[in-house]
Amino acid sequence: MSITNNSNKLFILNLLTAALAACGGGGSSTSTTSSSGSNNSSSSGSSNNSSSGNSSSTGSSNNSSSSSNTNTTVNHALFVSFTPANSTCALLCDTINAYSINNSTGALQFTAASDSSTAPYEVDVTPSGKFAYAAGVNGTSHVIYQYTYGASGSLTPLATPMVYTTSNNLKVAFDLSGAFAIVPTNGAASSLVTYKIDSTTGALQTAQTLLTQDQTSDHITDVVTNPVSGIIYAAIYNATSSTTTINAYSLNTSTDALTQVSSTSVAGYVETIKIDPTGKYLYVPTTNNNQGGVAEYNIGTNGSLTPMSTAFISQPSFTGGNIAIDSSGQYAYLPINPTSGSGAIAQYTIGTNGVLTPMSVTSVPVNESVSSVNAVGNYVYAVSHTSIHGYSIGSTGLLSSLSATTYSTNSITLQAVTVY
Repeated sequence: MSITNNSNKLFILNLLTAALAACGGGGSSTSTTSSSGSNNSSSSGSSNNSSSGNSSSTGSSNNSSSSSNTNTTVNHALFVSFTPANSTCALLCDTINAYSINNSTGALQFTAASDSSTAPYEVDVTPSGKFAYAAGVNGTSHVIYQYTYGASGSLTPLATPMVYTTSNNLKVAFDLSGAFAIVPTNGAASSLVTYKIDSTTGALQTAQTLLTQDQTSDHITDVVTNPVSGIIYAAIYNATSSTTTINAYSLNTSTDALTQVSSTSVAGYVETIKIDPTGKYLYVPTTNNNQGGVAEYNIGTNGSLTPMSTAFISQPSFTGGNIAIDSSGQYAYLPINPTSGSGAIAQYTIGTNGVLTPMSVTSVPVNESVSSVNAVGNYVYAVSHTSIHGYSIGSTGLLSSLSATTYSTNSITLQAVTVY
């Protein structure tokens, strides 16, 4: 998930971090020691989790429990997108670094860098794992960089390395089949643009534009696809009313057209939205008048949203960012910042009705402000000002700290951190 608002731009500082691997000599490996446990999901990602240990008061997990199911066959990667703060970078400037994730230990290992882009943002990988795209700018032009995705996160530019677009792009989402890319754009008006993906080359081909709002005060902040139904959800923030609209769309793969099927209003600024792996629940972290929390919705068969029995989980220490959910739908994690300069990860179990309930240990402290929590494979990674902190998930969902993966913040400005 990319960093798109001020709080996220803390996120940018966070990974100022990984940049050293690029600007300081190619990234030595940063080893971490694994505790027991597992996890998954966030910006993008896959894999699995360990058995549920939810108490009766919080409800059982959505899925049946299982023993640790570390996926050793999927090559997970963590991407760091950054631009140098000045022109002193001698090795790689304006780049995306990739770090492979050791499925057994959670250790990060620098594996590849792409230096073909300027101001890259979030890296999004197709469901097949064959191609990857990064929205950004090249000089004064708005573009989408196109890559083939290799083992451990290597990115190789396509023969046509970029597609030029008419306005600012935030990210690239996909339909379930991976045949189409759905790109939110923000300019004089906020739109969703669908591109057909060439299954052989990965090249994007413009298909159709759906104008969502014709108001300069509207801004699309996130787009996600339901992993079961394929319904596409877009969060659209209106600065005038300080509310966010969550629109749901169906994609007609024959005509390449998006059709709106529902609309829901949420108070406050919404940076990201998240759907659980079963496709039944949608969670909306929001900040409104300095009161943070998570709005919770049941997803209907037609994609419509209905507030849960507990419609809102208050978390005043949430100041912006994303929510991470493990791939089994048992646990959720939220970045919070209780006091200035210190952060934490709030920990929740997800009941059979989808409601979030704080775990017995409500949060894990982090010694710096946390901008984002990313989950992939069996691990959770929290991004702070100078470090990427790694955790594994225990049998009850509680996080166990790995050795912090720390990078220098020397002359680097991070744009985004994503995982696959």
